[in-house]
Amino acid sequence: MGEFYGRSIAVNLDGKLLTKLRMAFRVEKSLKPNPNQAELRIWNLSEETRKSLIKDVYVAIEAGYKLETSVVFVGNMHKVDHVRQGADWVTSARIGDGQKERKKARVNTSFRPGTKPDQIIKTLVDSLTGNFASKGFDVRLAAGNAMDKARRGDTKGAIKELTQGFIAFGGAYDELVRMGHNLGYDVSIQDKELTFLDPKETLGKSDVLLNAQTGLVGSPEQAEQDFLRGRSLLNGELRPGRGVRLDSKQFQGRYRVERLIHTADTHGPDWFTELELKRL
Repeated sequence: MGEFYGRSIAVNLDGKLLTKLRMAFRVEKSLKPNPNQAELRIWNLSEETRKSLIKDVYVAIEAGYKLETSVVFVGNMHKVDHVRQGADWVTSARIGDGQKERKKARVNTSFRPGTKPDQIIKTLVDSLTGNFASKGFDVRLAAGNAMDKARRGDTKGAIKELTQGFIAFGGAYDELVRMGHNLGYDVSIQDKELTFLDPKETLGKSDVLLNAQTGLVGSPEQAEQDFLRGRSLLNGELRPGRGVRLDSKQFQGRYRVERLIHTADTHGPDWFTELELKRL
């Protein structure tokens, strides 16, 4: 990671890039199947931009430092309010990652006995990655590593075929989660990408080194067995599923990010990442 100076935030609102206004956010992400959420506040948007912010508008938040930034959240707006505070207009938005696709993608399909799990996964993934874009700029949900695993038949060999068949009815994402759990995977959506991970698997080509020189704040604390809670300076490279090489006075070793909260304010003290880490 680069030098920790020169806070930087850029927000893509429906294809319009914002960089110079005061902005603050709270991003919550985990490997749980429920959609990741973000709260974004922006001061003094133009009246035209305020009027353009409607349900399902695409939002991407990138943050970090002058020499290095990373995408910390991608999703679609599901609630927005504009409030006058003195001389300022403050826009507050709630954003969900994959929440729109989860609500809209439905399935009603039966798979006969002997169907291979990867065939079912592919069908459900295809249902979810259709274009549910609203008017304006948008990015459809991506297959992520879920489609790669389906194409390779990478289902851990837990179930080679379904001897009694499989009925997928209702939300395509809920059915994908059910199928993934049957195969031993955690299923989630991370920045508009479907993600399948087994309990010891990590995302990314390499682990993130986390120590005092790379942004670790204080010392992590033991939460429950094999889990730690820690804090670092804001770091968008830390994402659910990412491997971490932890090097603190009390704890060393390899961990996986299970849950995190990014908080940032260009005009306030917040610029941190709270972490829940699982030992691998």
